[in-house]
This record gives sequence, C-alpha cells and structure tokens, in this order.
Amino acid sequence: AGEEVMISLDVAADALRPELVLVNSLGARAFVQPLVGGLSRTTVVTRDLSPGVWMAQLHIGGKPGATRRLVVSGR
Repeated sequence: AGEEVMISLDVAADALRPELVLVNSLGARAFVQPLVGGLSRTTVVTRDLSPGVWMAQLHIGGKPGATRRLVVSGR
C-alpha cells in the first residue's frame, strides 16, 4: 500500500454499530472508524503504520466479520 488506501465495504443498512478496525499481526488495534449502513468507503492512512501485514476487519455489533489484508512496505 502507498501512503493511504481506500477501503469499500458493503454494510447492511440495518447493521448494528458497523465499524472498520485495522489490526496488526498480533491483533492490536491501530485504527477504528465508525461506518454507516449501506456501501461505506473510508480512507486509511498507512504512512504511520509499521511495515508488515495488517488486517482491515468489518465489525458489526462488536464482532469481526469480513476481513481484508493490507501489506505495508518499509520505506
């Protein structure tokens, strides 16, 4: 990924507290963005993240669901 990445998610209109959570390989949260129901898009700034594999998870009602993998390279 470059300095930022756009993530698009299809979130059900009636989803309970949808949010995008970015976690590292150890499961530590680095970013949480509340979302709205329907198709949601959000930008994640990656320049401050440590190089490695990160998981962007869609959480609904506090529980993880769909996951996308991000690879952040060193500079």
